[in-house]
Amino acid sequence: MKTTSIIFMITAYILSLASGVKGVSSVNRIKTETRISSTSVTVQTETEPAAEAVTEAATEVPTEAPVKKEFTQGVSDWNVYTSDYAGIKITLPETAHFINSDDLYTHYMMPTRFMYEDERQRYLTGVLDATASYGNDMEDVKSINVWFYDTKARFPENPDLSAMEFTELEVLNFTDIDVSDVSTPDEVTLCGENYVRTSYKAFEHPHIDYVRRIDEDRIMVIRTSGFTADEFESRLEAVN
Repeated sequence: MKTTSIIFMITAYILSLASGVKGVSSVNRIKTETRISSTSVTVQTETEPAAEAVTEAATEVPTEAPVKKEFTQGVSDWNVYTSDYAGIKITLPETAHFINSDDLYTHYMMPTRFMYEDERQRYLTGVLDATASYGNDMEDVKSINVWFYDTKARFPENPDLSAMEFTELEVLNFTDIDVSDVSTPDEVTLCGENYVRTSYKAFEHPHIDYVRRIDEDRIMVIRTSGFTADEFESRLEAVN
């Protein structure tokens, strides 16, 4: 019974965490085109300068956006979770398992029943891609939750925020809960990728969050509970 209670509290807490020069260049280019159009229409006598300006604008070659992978949800196969999008695989002990897609959706959507509309919309800017909780007693409960956040939708005022900025705004935004032993976020390299790692205790249980910018659209957060850093990181590997 105690094990079920601690799993419920940790799960509820983790779900509650989900509930918080390029632009200038684009604007300048539009203004330039507008100015050219205005000049060619209103200053009829300045045909030569206007023609030169139009020619220059017409020959400008737009810069191509970097190729990025389309977001696809990962696959949970009993004790193994794989995300081709993030290029990672997490392998748990064979006695543990990630919940299936149907249960995952129910688990993900359940908290929205108690939210105001603005809270719900913000919550849905994140996608819960995998979750697992297991353990035989209260001291040995372990859980993993993998989230992907659309930063353009969640932070329209700062869509390109870094993993460190996300950590400061979201991971360290502790509200309505007592935490202790909060570490200073540090940057670590795991499987060739950079993560911001933060550890703390909630419900007297150890938690470690790993935050990584995947591409210009999304940030991944792996939230763990009950693991030491070495225990979890030994279960993470690169794919692709």
